[in-house]
Amino acid sequence: MSKRTVIGTLVIMAFIGLYLVYQNHQQLPTENDVLKQLGNWSKPVNILTIEKIDGEWITFFRDSEQLYVGFLKQNWLGQWNLNESLDKGGVIGETPIQPIPEERAGIIWGVSGLSKGDDQLFRLYYGMILNSEIDKITLSVGNEIPKNVPMFKSEGKRFFLIKKEKKDTVPYKLRAYSKGEVIAHES
Repeated sequence: MSKRTVIGTLVIMAFIGLYLVYQNHQQLPTENDVLKQLGNWSKPVNILTIEKIDGEWITFFRDSEQLYVGFLKQNWLGQWNLNESLDKGGVIGETPIQPIPEERAGIIWGVSGLSKGDDQLFRLYYGMILNSEIDKITLSVGNEIPKNVPMFKSEGKRFFLIKKEKKDTVPYKLRAYSKGEVIAHES
């Protein structure tokens, strides 16, 4: 083989490789991407939703006991991984599926955060709404006035996720309303 043939072959292979990486980066995350990350999970899981919220891909999934939330990030090859925003794979939040019914009124909600050393990086307020009568959820953090929490729907279920950066993340109050009345709260 001549030197020209070898160089031409290498250039073609490089272009094909770059094209495949480019194609991978165009793909949106799927349930299979999440399930691959959870391959060694001790219990069967059900992927509830994968959504883009405020520019970040998140997933909600559950097993028989817990509701989980995690961020999805693409690696340089274009593969989607569960990620904690610090290059460590994993789940950001988890909360029991079977809360005390009279306290939660058909809402599974939780609060979680990520710290680096003693520095709080962010806190997440998240949940899944099973009660169809809930028409509004508010969140107040620190001395804030309560603000409406945006909800999104996926396959008949409603979810919410609020990410608060560094600042005061406690105390907090989550409230669920039905017809103007508070029917559940968390603080």
